[in-house]
Amino acid sequence: MAESTSERPPQPRTHNRKLTHPAVKLKLIRELALSGKTQHQIAEEYGVVDSSITEFKQRNADAINQVRENAQDEFAGLWIADKANRIMAYQEQIDAIQRALQDGTVEDVTQLLKVQQAGLKSVAEEMGQLTARVAVQGEQTIKVEHRVLGIDTEALR
Repeated sequence: MAESTSERPPQPRTHNRKLTHPAVKLKLIRELALSGKTQHQIAEEYGVVDSSITEFKQRNADAINQVRENAQDEFAGLWIADKANRIMAYQEQIDAIQRALQDGTVEDVTQLLKVQQAGLKSVAEEMGQLTARVAVQGEQTIKVEHRVLGIDTEALR
């Protein structure tokens, strides 16, 4: 009688398995930076060939180094966690909008101008030049009770 096992059969290792999903990418960056495992061990865990890990490591070298330098920061290695990087992304988007508007090939100018305005506002908020506003909707009732301490209010009547 054959012995039963709960282990799955090994999956074939591939070049094509996506290592780009954000959650997988960050986990892999942190593993490469901190785990001490070999690239071969990591490749086996992720079901990819060794060269996929080598290529990933080359593409993400800056992020891996940031994690090594600041291991306790859960956001290390994420470009978007850096204020200057976020502002640069806004700038690139606004520049692209400006080019599209100057080319005259845009059909919905109003929509692009709204997107541009939202980007400019976001940058101003990032820079602390504009406070973020929060809209509160719905009916709210707040009960306030005033007490005067140290004075006999009955004596005032």
